[in-house]
Amino acid sequence: MKEIMKNNIGLLGWIVAAIMIFVGYYYDKNESLIVVGMLLWFSSSTIDMEFKKPKPKIWYTYLVTIVFFVFTFLFFIK
Repeated sequence: MKEIMKNNIGLLGWIVAAIMIFVGYYYDKNESLIVVGMLLWFSSSTIDMEFKKPKPKIWYTYLVTIVFFVFTFLFFIK
């Protein structure tokens, strides 16, 4: 299961982000869904590119994940 997630995290992130962005635009331009969808798309793409390297840096994936959650939290409390 872990290998499946590592191999498909970029695709999974893109699908979830595309759904969030589409729903955000469909429901009268709900900006919160659009912004979080874009953040999810960028972070999942970055993590996917890092996992596809021969020697991925695990600290970098943790950093991207933490930054995603912090920015999402800050966006929602704003």
